[in-house]
Amino acid sequence: MKRMLLMSLALIFSAMIFAQQTGPAISWTSNSHDFGVVTEDGGPQEWSFEFVNTGNEPLVLQSVKPSCGCTSADWSKEPIQPGQKGFVKASYNPKGRGTGRFNKSITVTTNETQPVSYLRIEGEVPTVATPTNQDNTTVAPERSSLTPDKPNLVPAQEQKTVDADRTQIKTTNQQEKTK
Repeated sequence: MKRMLLMSLALIFSAMIFAQQTGPAISWTSNSHDFGVVTEDGGPQEWSFEFVNTGNEPLVLQSVKPSCGCTSADWSKEPIQPGQKGFVKASYNPKGRGTGRFNKSITVTTNETQPVSYLRIEGEVPTVATPTNQDNTTVAPERSSLTPDKPNLVPAQEQKTVDADRTQIKTTNQQEKTK
């Protein structure tokens, strides 16, 4: 009886040691990227997240969804075979998005047992300094189509004041006259 019990335990233990995961499995080399400081006129910023299918069946990326319209994504469209690599390329366009820190996510849904992965990109768009004169007032841009009887009115310019951690605290409208 003892011998039968020991054999059963040995068989169960052996089965647990040699059991393998079945199905696809995604293993990311990294799931976040910091672009650092990027300028608004620097164009879209791109980063390619790579992964490996560590499972034993083909891995399919069923959907890849960025968190907002300023972020776009491209990805491996064909099934990724076991042991092979794939990618999700994230692109952030800072143009017209304002200044300060950005932190965007991309949700990746696959056919594996834990189907949802989250990728994250972040960075900072610095505030562009507004030119000023000695009186610390905003310098108006030059107009080329002036007539002697009409002053050059500068359209209202929106200026944002930000504190040290880049949060907007006040917005003012100014209208200036120049000679």
